Amino acid sequence: MERFGGWFLSDEHQSGGAFSHCLMVNPYFRGEARVLLSLSLSADRQALLGVSDPAWAFGPSPLARGGTLAFDQKSPWGVRATVQGHVAQISLPPWPKVRPALLEAEILTMKVGDKTARFRLLDLEQALPALESCAATGKPPRREPAGSAR
Repeated sequence: MERFGGWFLSDEHQSGGAFSHCLMVNPYFRGEARVLLSLSLSADRQALLGVSDPAWAFGPSPLARGGTLAFDQKSPWGVRATVQGHVAQISLPPWPKVRPALLEAEILTMKVGDKTARFRLLDLEQALPALESCAATGKPPRREPAGSAR
């Protein structure tokens, strides 16, 4: 696992050991509660956004729900989500559309069913290239130690 700004990046594998996708996670805090925002990207550039919020209770069985994503105050995108327990997983539009929206936005607002979450997007200018490199190679790029010569 490597850290890029506030994001933690890891490579994920299937049960047989084959590379599956790369996953970035950023913890946010609401009082004592920790809310996790995640972004995964596969080698074929399929992206998923995930939110784990202890205040959410969707039920024990996976359900498909409609939702929206809005970047800053721009028009929301309609998305499909799978929800279960405290977690919502959103299938994102094609990566060439998502990437610039993530880089340009300061605030991400997500709505799934009656649940809403807002996140201040920080450090994506360094984290997204690392995620893309990881998805292309199957391993997170190594961070150079502070003060090392280039």
